[in-house]
Amino acid sequence: MRTVNYDLDEFRAAQEDEFALEERKAEAIDRLRRPSFRDFTRMEPVTDKQTMLIERLLEELKEINVEVYDIAHDWYRAEIAAGRMNKDRASEVVTRLKKHCGYKEEGWARRADFVRPVSTPVEPFEDIPDGYYALRDPDGHVRFFRVSTYRGKRKVQSQASDTLFPINFTSGHTILRQIRETGMRDSAFLYGREIGRCCRCGHTLTDEDSRAAGIGPYCASKTW
Repeated sequence: MRTVNYDLDEFRAAQEDEFALEERKAEAIDRLRRPSFRDFTRMEPVTDKQTMLIERLLEELKEINVEVYDIAHDWYRAEIAAGRMNKDRASEVVTRLKKHCGYKEEGWARRADFVRPVSTPVEPFEDIPDGYYALRDPDGHVRFFRVSTYRGKRKVQSQASDTLFPINFTSGHTILRQIRETGMRDSAFLYGREIGRCCRCGHTLTDEDSRAAGIGPYCASKTW
């Protein structure tokens, strides 16, 4: 009888241990399926307000330290492209960018001893009228551009067929300097003669004299 009782007790203990193990497994699986509050927060997408703030801080950082800006900008774009940027992660990015931009943590006001570097004034190129221009390269290839003004800033676009393509700030100012060095009138009239459209308004020139000049009579009387 003692042997039988011992076997029964051992069997019951084993059964209880197996049941407890199954219960612990079920609780663990339930916890994995039910995310915590922090996990739920991390799954929330980036808000528009966060995106705008990060873009603004990146622009501030660009004026302060270009090298750090390049690293931060490339990393941020890579995180977005990989789909790893969420609300919680964006908050960490904002905190790090504010520190790089010289903000102190108490209310994130800018430090009194932090001096923003004086940026080099941008040349406005006000002497170059809005319109269409062409530049001839040393090898004889002709490139076509459109110059316009948007919100007080000069905008340069490259033309291929009837499509205009944006040009970045640095390249745009280089082209404006080349137009000035070549001669604004010569560059503009070259466009009109090569394309057959008015270098001022872009309308097609049908008059023989206007095609030879590269500009229509009305625009010629208003521009130069």
